[in-house]
Amino acid sequence: MKKIGDFIYKYRFLIALAVLIILVIGKFNGSSIGLWNNEVEPNNNINTTIIGTNREVRSDEWLVNTPFAISQKYNDYKYFSNLPRGTKTDMYTTIFVPVKDILIIAKPFNIGYLLLGEEYGLSFYWYGRLIALLLVSFELMMLITNKKKLLSLAGAILITGSPLVSWFYSNYIVDLLISGELCLLLFNSYLETKNNKLRVLYSIILGLTFSWFTLTIYPAWQVPLGYMYLAFAIWIFVKNKDNNNLKDYLLLLITGLIYFALLLRFYLLSKDTLDILMNTVYPGDRIITGGGALIKHFIYPISIFFGIADYHNPCEAAGVYSLFPIPIILSIIYLIKNKNKKDNNRTNLLILLLVIVSILLSLFTVIKVPEIVAKITLLSLSPTERIAPIIGIICSYLLVLTVSKIDIKKNCTKVIILFFTIVGSYIIIKIGSLDRTWFLTGKKIIVSLLLLSLIIYLYINSKKTRNYYLLSILLIITGLINIALVNPVNRGTEVLHNSKTAKEIQEIVKTDKNAKWISIDNIFLGNYIIANGGTAINATNIYPNIELWKQIDKDDSIYNRYAHIIMELTEEDNKFELVQQDIIKLYLNYNYLKKLNVEYLITDKELDIPEEYKYNIKNIYHYDNIWIYNYS
Repeated sequence: MKKIGDFIYKYRFLIALAVLIILVIGKFNGSSIGLWNNEVEPNNNINTTIIGTNREVRSDEWLVNTPFAISQKYNDYKYFSNLPRGTKTDMYTTIFVPVKDILIIAKPFNIGYLLLGEEYGLSFYWYGRLIALLLVSFELMMLITNKKKLLSLAGAILITGSPLVSWFYSNYIVDLLISGELCLLLFNSYLETKNNKLRVLYSIILGLTFSWFTLTIYPAWQVPLGYMYLAFAIWIFVKNKDNNNLKDYLLLLITGLIYFALLLRFYLLSKDTLDILMNTVYPGDRIITGGGALIKHFIYPISIFFGIADYHNPCEAAGVYSLFPIPIILSIIYLIKNKNKKDNNRTNLLILLLVIVSILLSLFTVIKVPEIVAKITLLSLSPTERIAPIIGIICSYLLVLTVSKIDIKKNCTKVIILFFTIVGSYIIIKIGSLDRTWFLTGKKIIVSLLLLSLIIYLYINSKKTRNYYLLSILLIITGLINIALVNPVNRGTEVLHNSKTAKEIQEIVKTDKNAKWISIDNIFLGNYIIANGGTAINATNIYPNIELWKQIDKDDSIYNRYAHIIMELTEEDNKFELVQQDIIKLYLNYNYLKKLNVEYLITDKELDIPEEYKYNIKNIYHYDNIWIYNYS
């Protein structure tokens, strides 16, 4: 086993590359794209799912991100597109799609679409990020553990295989973790080497990677992660300060030049978009002052079962199996016991900094603070339910840092396990009560508590070699469960293009390329239209089309937001209705179809058209559950 482990470690980058090539050649992806079978022609199933379950709750991925990314091929991958919203739309700022611009460097896994096409590009985007996250997490763990390979692997898989990453995989968190961890590794490599050529190389890549973190615009996670990365950066600086002087930092000016050049390019292209986003009702206008997320810290014992058990909203319940708050408590005990001991690698400093960050962030998630404090710290941009999982990531690092460093007495072990079993029981029952179906399956509760107790026992007794190995293996298994069970394995993108309806849309687009579409009584079909080259006014509005909606209603308190838009035709006056934070409904008078320059309507049910409008609205296509109408 040692020889196998050493071989894998030695050739880990080549092995990772080989695995990625195989996955891309096979056109495999973890998208829940197969769900489009349920929305378009469910009786004419086009099956692309090989194994696993398509996750309907991951609508920001299969409903929005993937169709938007695929739509770019019809737009020649330009920075702006007219396909979504039916008007000029910034395709870079708020969503992960490929664009032909130098700024693609700051979203590097979208490059696959440009070089390989949509099917291979989606595969590269999906699994390239997973493999990259595992590799950079492992390297950072190796740095902080003084190259303890098994423990580093356990820590890397604890993060990469966390419910947070698995359930939010298509979202910003993966890129923020990869780019942030890579920045730290590059900064450390820069300070450790004395070779100026290498320092130039590290400076260039660091500038690109820091831009990647910054331009993955999602402050809700960027801010708390930024505090965590700052703690690491201070530790790296202090760790290497005796080997460097002021002149050694001059080459970092290259990093700054690249970073500000890319940010300037971005600002010049997207300044209008940024202005709109910052002035939206949702999410731009919200100010967070803390509190209300205590329960979020303790969901991790059951979250590993979300891949095999129904739960009402596994995404919002997803965290990291971090044993919170035990790593923080043991870290404090360790620091107190070792305050006078020499710390050659200054590990104590890193532990101290991470403890400070975790405590401050934890307090913000449970206690309200004055608005001015929230704004100064930038935490006003981060909903507390988004901060809680980041504290779980910090605890993962603390767990790895303190494994085998604390010697807990036998009586203390029993007290700690008993206490957290009681607390865990209460929390699991409370959380389970939110979802009766999940709660009534008592086996999951029992297994959750047994696993929690076992991992706690092994962690606080990891001074023993056997416990150290068992803990590492158990953490690896726990992480792999999420990687294997949460997202499905699909092949290709056929489900979006090869239905009879998709081909009909494609034919219409060929002859009437600039025609505008709307979907009726449906939030899905607008995005299906753009994935097949059409222009859809009510495809998901990733930022509001203020100019258009003001023609209908001057009061923007409802439509000024990121929104899925349901349209319903009516003979009454136009009216906007807020369904939920990111869904609005527009009751649109038939006469306004002409004012919106609509030419085609698509719906999943036959329209009951009033007699006076039948001359203008004619059915031109019907198959299975889809009707297409021409408006003239």
